[in-house]
Amino acid sequence: MKTEVLQIRWHYDANDDHTPIYSVDFQKNGKNRFATCGGDGKIRVWKYTCDDENLTPKIEYLSTLSRHAQAVNVVRFSSQGDVLATAGDEGTIFLWVPSSSPAATLADDAEELALAKEYWKVKTVCRSMGAEVYDICWSQDESYIVAGAMDNSIRIYNTQTGQLLFQKFDHLHYVQGVAWDPLNKYVVTQSSDRSLCVYKFEKQNRDSSFPQLNLKSRIHRIEYTNAQNSKPSSIPTEQISSVEEKKLQENNSCNDANLLTSDSQINLDSDVVSEGGTENASKITYSLYCNETLVSFFRRPDFSPDGLLLITPAGKLRLHGQPNAESMHTAYIFTRSSISRQPVASLTGFSKPAIAVRFSPILYELRQASKHSPPTTCIEIPYRMIFAIACQDAVYIYDTQSCKPFYRAANLHYSTLTDLAWSDDGTILLMTSIDGFCSSIKFTPEELGNLYEQQVAIPTKRATPVVTLPTPAEPNKELKLSKDYNVKDNEPSRPQKRRIAPTPLYPQN
Repeated sequence: MKTEVLQIRWHYDANDDHTPIYSVDFQKNGKNRFATCGGDGKIRVWKYTCDDENLTPKIEYLSTLSRHAQAVNVVRFSSQGDVLATAGDEGTIFLWVPSSSPAATLADDAEELALAKEYWKVKTVCRSMGAEVYDICWSQDESYIVAGAMDNSIRIYNTQTGQLLFQKFDHLHYVQGVAWDPLNKYVVTQSSDRSLCVYKFEKQNRDSSFPQLNLKSRIHRIEYTNAQNSKPSSIPTEQISSVEEKKLQENNSCNDANLLTSDSQINLDSDVVSEGGTENASKITYSLYCNETLVSFFRRPDFSPDGLLLITPAGKLRLHGQPNAESMHTAYIFTRSSISRQPVASLTGFSKPAIAVRFSPILYELRQASKHSPPTTCIEIPYRMIFAIACQDAVYIYDTQSCKPFYRAANLHYSTLTDLAWSDDGTILLMTSIDGFCSSIKFTPEELGNLYEQQVAIPTKRATPVVTLPTPAEPNKELKLSKDYNVKDNEPSRPQKRRIAPTPLYPQN
């Protein structure tokens, strides 16, 4: 594998200064074609090629899409890759399709038009009330698109007509991330109000082609028993090690998946209790997610390609039985059976908050047991899925067999990360940053393992998943932290004057 900061002019303003890059996405079946967007109000389409011998990436410019009047916050290709959806600060969603000739607009640049190798035009426009759109996601059948906006709303549009079909204001602050279930049963939204809203498709209305979508649950706090008044609550977990570079070089892994106790339950009805506060002598509650002071525009969750898992960023974990302990940054894992109740596990060990999660579209065979991998799988499914978590300062790459990061890349950028994207074959991971640059991690097929040959169907209609996941283990072990474990809730540092060289960290053999 090779990690590299791609030093080219991505997005820039009238003074030729780099503007932030807010999102990136690969086109399915597009032969490594991808799109980026940023603070200059434009979308650019590129092609990623690589020298197989030394894994040196090469970026080819293809086109510039100019229609937005303000910054563009998100780009997402449809599941088949033939339509590109973009949304930004003016609140309008544009759906783009390839064109044989340029469609000139006032925002076009003559130089960019001369260099363009392909053209795109707007097919459909989805209009809202003008609130900034932070995140969008396609339905599996490409019939609908969901958007989360700054006016605390979630909106769903018909992608053929642009008609607004659904609108709700269940959040109390900005909606910074949305995800559409591949099995077409749930829509999930994440907000800076510290909550995760889970919507479920119900029986279709007679007078509407769009199924009824109801709020199933609003997950924002977890409640557990106070250890001072009862038996200590415990979490079955392994020892957690530091994420610092020296510790990663000394240990084979930097963090683990911590199973939450089965008796921990989300309290959805009572008023919010301050973090670490108590409702009574035996109950303690704390918020699951960071509040609105988190310095990021985005909290981007993601479903696994088979729809069995949901991972949400921006988590804050307070250890059970230790209400006065410093909370840790985490990402929470939900299964389909727990998606409306509580997370079943947490991924800890981050020095900064998690911003975005993205699953690779490729499934892999399970690895055989060795001294570096456990004999049993962490999640009981017959294949491995790989996913990446972008924190403000680093990217962690996991697989579902061990739920431990097998790769970590740090010091790629001097400002916070914003988005992630996997290529169609799962060998390229792109990352975007506020500093105006993109980074890439290129894998060889041998590093990721053998492809899972059996077909895993993802139906377009609601269905029950074929594979079930185990329930959390019974709490029979006390949580123990290493003596040198220390995580600080640092605010994002100021941009440095010079770029720091990438520091990819590998497991020791």
